[in-house]
Amino acid sequence: MRSSYSLLFLGALAHARPTLRPREGSYSTNNVLAQEYQQKWYSEAPAHVQNGPAIHLAATQDTPGPGISPSQYKCFGPMLSDFPAYETWTLTFEQLWQINEPEMTKINGGTQYNQLLKDAILAQSKKNHVDPRIILAMVMQESTGNVNAPCTGPETRDCGLLQIRYGRKFTDADSIAGMIQDGMEGLAATDSHPAWPGYVNYFNLDRADMSWIDAIWAGNPFLAARLYNMGYLDSEDLSQTRDASYKSTYAQDIAARLFGWDGLTPRTC
Repeated sequence: MRSSYSLLFLGALAHARPTLRPREGSYSTNNVLAQEYQQKWYSEAPAHVQNGPAIHLAATQDTPGPGISPSQYKCFGPMLSDFPAYETWTLTFEQLWQINEPEMTKINGGTQYNQLLKDAILAQSKKNHVDPRIILAMVMQESTGNVNAPCTGPETRDCGLLQIRYGRKFTDADSIAGMIQDGMEGLAATDSHPAWPGYVNYFNLDRADMSWIDAIWAGNPFLAARLYNMGYLDSEDLSQTRDASYKSTYAQDIAARLFGWDGLTPRTC
């Protein structure tokens, strides 16, 4: 079913500007999700609420419940209108954490970083007003939660838990929160590198320094994830890419992770 947002999107699609990705520039340090997007895609409601989005924003005594296990790959997209609405994200952060924690433990050689990473995601979520389940899904997609993930991308400059250009690498416990912040908020220019946008910049798309991306792409977490991955969009088909180095299923994978996919079972679509 197409939402009113999708119809507006389609109506303005002809104005979208296919561009390459001139992401190096100057970006705002105001990295709170715009209020209008918070109303659609964010809630501070506790995990046990019966109505509305099920979400867990604090490390408490809540348990994810018995029998929570990874699901098969659930297919969404590739068209924007086919991605899941917020109210259908029924798994809580705590449940998704339980599903993904074994893989984090395995890749880090133990549990020593798990609580630090969990706390960093929840704190960044509250700071930026971005759902923590999205942040967790992106961490698992980009690095599987490996705090020592190697840098990748052009000239191996995409670094950290969220593999952002010029992002910091692991040095100590404090750097875990820093890596999450880099991916969400982007990086300011320094003597050694230019500025680079983060996920919240792509979600908001409301500032002159992001004018190289048409504003029609703003306000959707899956669009923002695809822009974070590629830096541009050509159409409502979020699987399209001009560069084979960017995974065509990136946005679909993020959506599947929100429904319990752990990245290990095969994609089925």
